[in-house]
Amino acid sequence: MSPRIMTYDPHMSVDVGIVVITYNSSASVGALLDSIPAAIGDLSAETVVVDNRSTDGTADFVEERGDVRVIRAS
Repeated sequence: MSPRIMTYDPHMSVDVGIVVITYNSSASVGALLDSIPAAIGDLSAETVVVDNRSTDGTADFVEERGDVRVIRAS
């Protein structure tokens, strides 16, 4: 069974919840998110990235991936 990374769905059950806190991490957050499937094996996961008002486009970069939920701190 291949790992499943899911987009946010309040009605879906997942095995693991992952929260990533970022600030100006556009250069490195992609590699971190790419490493999650290997780390969780065949568990399903919901990944949430919380961006702390980055000025380097981190939140936009993560949203464009489409496989994680992004929360922008205000």
